[in-house]
Amino acid sequence: MTIDDLLRSLVAELAAGRVPAPLHQSFTLATIWDDLARLAGEPPPPEVAALLDGRGIILAGADHARAIPPPAPDRV
Repeated sequence: MTIDDLLRSLVAELAAGRVPAPLHQSFTLATIWDDLARLAGEPPPPEVAALLDGRGIILAGADHARAIPPPAPDRV
């Protein structure tokens, strides 16, 4: 599947689920990533799953690490 195929499938699914004007809605990147992985038949990456499960994530760089808290309930 191409990215275009996945996005068209997601928009159609949202519209069928009664999300008004899906292309005009605001979603977090984590929710889009999760849905595109699902539509492609793949598991979401661990950091996306952790964020959506409410566990937050830790990003570790070469010389630092930072925590990203889980999103507010109205942003998932």
